[in-house]
Amino acid sequence: MTGRDLYSKLIFVFDFLYFLFRIFPLSVKQFLYSSTFLFRGKFGAGMRYVLVKAMVKELGRASYFAANTVIRNPGNIVIGSNLSMHDFCYLDGYGGIKLGDNISIAHAVSLISFEHTWGDPSKPIKYNKVKGAEIVIDDDVWIGCGVRILAGAHIESRVVVAAGAVVKGRLDSGWVYGGVPAKKLRAL
Repeated sequence: MTGRDLYSKLIFVFDFLYFLFRIFPLSVKQFLYSSTFLFRGKFGAGMRYVLVKAMVKELGRASYFAANTVIRNPGNIVIGSNLSMHDFCYLDGYGGIKLGDNISIAHAVSLISFEHTWGDPSKPIKYNKVKGAEIVIDDDVWIGCGVRILAGAHIESRVVVAAGAVVKGRLDSGWVYGGVPAKKLRAL
C-alpha cells in the first residue's frame, strides 16, 4: 500500500490529531515535530504531516515532509496539496511563503523569506534589521536538490529548477532554470 493510499484510508485519524495538536503551544508542536526523526516510515511521515498542519497558517491534503526538515516562523506559511519535501530542507516564513499544489522539493533546499540590511553602520551587519519579502511558488513545480530560494522570489507554474541554483526574482512558466543566479536553460 502506498503512502497516498494509506493517507486516504486514515484521513479521519489525521484530522482528529490535527484538531488535538492545534491547541498546543507552538513551542510544544515544534518540539514534537523535531522529534519525529525518531519515527521512520509511514507513521513518522503521518505525524510530521499532522504537526506541520497544526503549525502553519494553512496546509492542503496529502503532503509529505521528510525527517530532518526545519520550519521557522510557520504562522506565515501557506502550503497547498500534494507537496513533497525531502530531507534537510529549511523553510523560514518570516516574510511569508506561499506554496501551491503538486510541488516536489528535493533534499537540502532552503526557502529564506527575509534578507539582512546593513544600513546602520553603528551596528554589526548581523544586528541590523531584517527585511521580509514573500516567496511564492505556484502549482506544478520541481525544485532540485540544494536550491536556494531567496526573499521575494516568485516561481510560476510548471517550472523545473535545476540542482544547486539560486533563485531571486521571477521565474517564468514553462522553463527549466539553473545556475547562480538562476537563468533560463531550455523550454519544457
